[in-house]
Amino acid sequence: MPYRDFSSFHNIKLLFGNPKGDLNYGYTCTPNFQTVQNTFFDDDYFLLFRRSEYAAQIELACSKIFKGLMGYGPELEIIKENNEFYIASRKIKNFREGCPDLKDSSQFHKIRGLAAMFIICYFLCETDMDSGNFGLQDIGEEKRTFRIDMAESLDFDMLRTSLTLSSLQKIPYIVEHHYHGVDQASLPQNYVRSESFQSEKIAMIKLIAETPFSFFEDIIRTTITSDLYTHHQIMFNKLLTIVEDEEKITSMKNDFSIIKVNDYDLESLIKLLKSRHEQWQLLALENNLDQDFSLANPSLFIKELNSYYQDTSDSEEEDELSYSEQGTNPNHSYLGISFFPSPKNVNTNKDGKYNPDEFTAIKYVL
Repeated sequence: MPYRDFSSFHNIKLLFGNPKGDLNYGYTCTPNFQTVQNTFFDDDYFLLFRRSEYAAQIELACSKIFKGLMGYGPELEIIKENNEFYIASRKIKNFREGCPDLKDSSQFHKIRGLAAMFIICYFLCETDMDSGNFGLQDIGEEKRTFRIDMAESLDFDMLRTSLTLSSLQKIPYIVEHHYHGVDQASLPQNYVRSESFQSEKIAMIKLIAETPFSFFEDIIRTTITSDLYTHHQIMFNKLLTIVEDEEKITSMKNDFSIIKVNDYDLESLIKLLKSRHEQWQLLALENNLDQDFSLANPSLFIKELNSYYQDTSDSEEEDELSYSEQGTNPNHSYLGISFFPSPKNVNTNKDGKYNPDEFTAIKYVL
């Protein structure tokens, strides 16, 4: 698959990380090519290192899915330089990471897409829900939500877990082995309970169910040419150059030796997502999608989160801190959006298949 390289940009400056030793680093840059004028975007880009072609392709595919479901999407593409892969993403204007300030209830109805974002990420098995990976853009009186950094989506382990009604009811106050939302310190209960949040949440649950699976499959097949096994192989070789402990190296080799290629190829990915979509369709028929607030309390949320990481800390003071207050290590933002345009009709090609670049599923939400 042909990609641009760094020669398509100038004024490339390191933003974070160390290219010589880190697996997470990025640059800012200015394109040499003409960008399409868009009032929501700056002309400059972020260049963010991705650990393999597969990781970059996952991000691009899931961003396309996000765009189809939400009606807006980022301007990004894959860049290849010296056999390493990056995501080039156009900067957005007036964007802030994380949850908005929700002290004024009169502003609740002006926040768009936040509930939908949590639902989409859960469907796409996104395992990195750090508050630095989503945010809101101020556009006039509205704040428009979008997801940034989707390289950890379509996680195979999460795809293999069964969907439950309880999980959908808990979002955004949810903690599971592969996915977590936020507590009430980030999103207060009166906001989550509001009609604007709940109606959007339920609408997106139903929208995903009503969206034909061919929409998701076509995007994946036209965007992803690599596979997770190849990604594991690349990461294994990179880690061998970093790890010095012989016991750890032996353990890594043993773990890698039992990975089966057929369990992590593209067909397996599509099969797992299809199964998840079918389960999702059944759950969307349930009449009881009422919000579950059982993990809204920061202390309970953190204890549940720690249980998955075998945290044995007995510090009550630490437990009382919210997830957001305990501090995180956010990835740097890099995306941009338009947001909730007028609904488009569903278009098909001559074979009757959905065109993933034209189908906008948000018509069900509006």
